[in-house]
Amino acid sequence: MNSVANADLPEIPGLCDYIDLKDGMKRLRGNRTVYKSIMQRFLGNNNMELLKEQIHARNFNEAKKTVHSIKGVSANMSLTAFNKSIVELEQQIKSGSYDDGTYRDVLDNFNKTIDYIAILIRQL
Repeated sequence: MNSVANADLPEIPGLCDYIDLKDGMKRLRGNRTVYKSIMQRFLGNNNMELLKEQIHARNFNEAKKTVHSIKGVSANMSLTAFNKSIVELEQQIKSGSYDDGTYRDVLDNFNKTIDYIAILIRQL
């Protein structure tokens, strides 16, 4: 069965700090298969590597496009901490006030989110 009630969702300590699983599942009407597939595609996506290259090259015009795409995906997946930091990074890039510290926060939240996604995929 692909749909799932909230009571059937895995409980993973610390997960709620990085992924709002209930919201993510609600967006997909409880379809575990689709949610898991989206998570797997996110793991295989290279947009964060592309963003890293663009930021290191100080190519902020291209970074604006990449960060906007990442922001949309992270919001749709309910990746809360990562989305919050990527929104802040996008605002800085757009306003021309980029800060390396914010980018480090994005990477930290991204790496922690990836760890939780890997755990979550095994339990869905």
